[in-house]
Amino acid sequence: MNAAAILRPQRGFTLVEAIIVMVITGIIAGSMVLFMNLPVQNFVDSAARADMADEADTAMRRIARDLHQALPNSIRTDIANTIEFIPSTAGGRYLSVEDADTTPGDLPLVFTSGGGNTFTVIGNLPSSSNAIVASNSNPQYVVVYNLGAGYASDAYAGTDRAQVTGVNTSNNQITMASNPFAVEGPSYASPTQRFDIVIQPVMYVCANGTLTRYWGYGFNAAEQIPSTGSHAVLASNVVSCEFDATSLAYTHVGLININIRLRTPNSSDPDIQLFNQIHIDNTP
Repeated sequence: MNAAAILRPQRGFTLVEAIIVMVITGIIAGSMVLFMNLPVQNFVDSAARADMADEADTAMRRIARDLHQALPNSIRTDIANTIEFIPSTAGGRYLSVEDADTTPGDLPLVFTSGGGNTFTVIGNLPSSSNAIVASNSNPQYVVVYNLGAGYASDAYAGTDRAQVTGVNTSNNQITMASNPFAVEGPSYASPTQRFDIVIQPVMYVCANGTLTRYWGYGFNAAEQIPSTGSHAVLASNVVSCEFDATSLAYTHVGLININIRLRTPNSSDPDIQLFNQIHIDNTP
């Protein structure tokens, strides 16, 4: 070995230098994490707020669409944080006693004692998605001139509601399980001879941080939270819901106010609040 090789300095890092580099790298990385954490968290919170707002907006639109199809005078909010109504799927005009002729097969809808269970529909029966069917699994009902709670014509109480048990498309006739309209006393016949076809009620309930839709639970004379039927959660992280149904004086117009408040992901941010007003035609 010659002297030049022995005297040549050794290249590389010492242990102390490597530790110093690691410490400096860690400090820089930690600073970058602290610098990026707030923007990233803001983005995550904003995305979560947007998702919650979209979920609540979809639920609000679903409620509005349902209420526009509600049977007149069937919307009620007797229990806090709930709204219930009877969906209408079709309608038409019935043959009245005054308009009935001697043509064989024409059967008027009778509103006095002794009336039959079958009546003739003026014009063609509804078809396609609005078709009237007799079904026990998904029953439909005939309702005439519903005035709501406090009147003798109340679909919830069943005084103006009868289940459809038969449909004759050839003769344009509907058969009911009974005729609740044929009773002694004041007549609640429709001034325009109209009838509605409805299905079982629907209720929206805000409870336990969710907005839930219930259906298929049957009719109750007084509003109550369903314990049977089907349900689906439409929105979560719900703080509160307010449903207010008002009938405008001297008109057949109803005004429904819906207010939904959602809890944001970041507790320091204000809650998300959605409000909607829906005009309803309450002409029976």
